[in-house]
Amino acid sequence: MNVGGEGETSPPGAPATRAAEIADPLRILGWILTKLAYVFVPFRLLLQFAKLQGAIDGLRSADRLLTIEGVGRPLGERDLRGVSRRHLQFRRRAQLVRIWPQISDLDGAKAIEIDGLEHLDMALAAGKGAILTSGHFGYNRMIKPTLAACGRRALLVGPSMSSTWRRPVGARLPAPPHRTRLGEYVYSHMLRLPDPLQNLRPHLAATEMRVDLPAGLNVRPLVDALAHNQTLIILVDGRQSQALRKIPMLGLDVDFSPGAVSLARATGAAALPAFLVDESGLRNRMGLRLMIHPPLYLQVSANAAADHEENLRRLARVYEQEVRSHPHLWYEWGSEWQVARLAFREGFATIGPRQARLAKS
Repeated sequence: MNVGGEGETSPPGAPATRAAEIADPLRILGWILTKLAYVFVPFRLLLQFAKLQGAIDGLRSADRLLTIEGVGRPLGERDLRGVSRRHLQFRRRAQLVRIWPQISDLDGAKAIEIDGLEHLDMALAAGKGAILTSGHFGYNRMIKPTLAACGRRALLVGPSMSSTWRRPVGARLPAPPHRTRLGEYVYSHMLRLPDPLQNLRPHLAATEMRVDLPAGLNVRPLVDALAHNQTLIILVDGRQSQALRKIPMLGLDVDFSPGAVSLARATGAAALPAFLVDESGLRNRMGLRLMIHPPLYLQVSANAAADHEENLRRLARVYEQEVRSHPHLWYEWGSEWQVARLAFREGFATIGPRQARLAKS
């Protein structure tokens, strides 16, 4: 059973889809068990099963411990192995979270704990709107439905449905699952199992995770939303922006888009860093927590370019704190954002049995 919903993938140049294969009965049995799990098992338990799958993934290849060249002095093998294992567990859980709306309602999102909701409420009380700045880190797609579950509406900004979706440079989408015509009929029409690739494209995602406002040169829709005291969610890192700034972070030159801080500077809206992370422990039923930080203190001067550079650095410092505390959740560590090849600079946080701690030489 694969709670992430992914099937086998066809290699490049694979033959045309067959009507049936001898392995179809076993595949169909696995899909039936998966369907039963989706129907009867609480989502929080599915997350735990996905975590177990990630731990098994970590046993399959020693290549998981290879470090990225040029990042800096790697940690000891024990620490590296622990962070690598947790990164693989995160990948499996993230796959499951992406198809959450396709397998059940999002009522379980009410169990996701939120820290700093008062910062958002205070920002909205000023009447100029709020911008939640997040990144390719943790479970960013669940920020919008998590806020909706507690009665706060937020609009996700991203690639429009009419635009051509561009994947990040160096990243590859998984190949479509290999299924025979019989398997496709059983999987999609009889069992109605979720499409594991649908929510990888933000403009094709389920309604609860879909883009609400297009990102681009025309910022009028965003300004209008802020003028109506709305909350926007904008990812600030990545390679999709029209204009990128390289900001130093953890010894890497990370691509940041100045759009969010530029919009906040121009409209007076508060810019609040927000990240949805996982945590262990029995007190948190879902094992997920939304962290909303206080608003950034933005530099505003006659030099807009200098302001954007400084404000992005201030944002990067908050972002870096979260990555240090939860290094396994950062997509940037992996080649193609999917392979856990990890290395850290001196002083980087490592994950201990109970909490993050700084590694001192």
